[in-house]
Amino acid sequence: MYDNYDEDFFLEDTYYTVGMNGGTEFSKLLYDGKKSMFGKPQVAFVSEDSATKITINPSYHAYTIEHGGITRKEKETENGTSDNTGS
Repeated sequence: MYDNYDEDFFLEDTYYTVGMNGGTEFSKLLYDGKKSMFGKPQVAFVSEDSATKITINPSYHAYTIEHGGITRKEKETENGTSDNTGS
């Protein structure tokens, strides 16, 4: 069996609900990538309106719900809010 300990669990620009082992739940977050805080790996999320950034220590992460694989780009297209720059 092959174990990849560096496998990406989250997909960038995909919406998630993230639960913490203390009972706190954050909804409609976009995965923003991996970060390092004081040398320890963290996962970073940004709120749907980009007003709030959340960094989570994976040790406190209890569960994740992926929202149907909907990405930011798909949601913008659906809502007609795409930047239309062709990028």
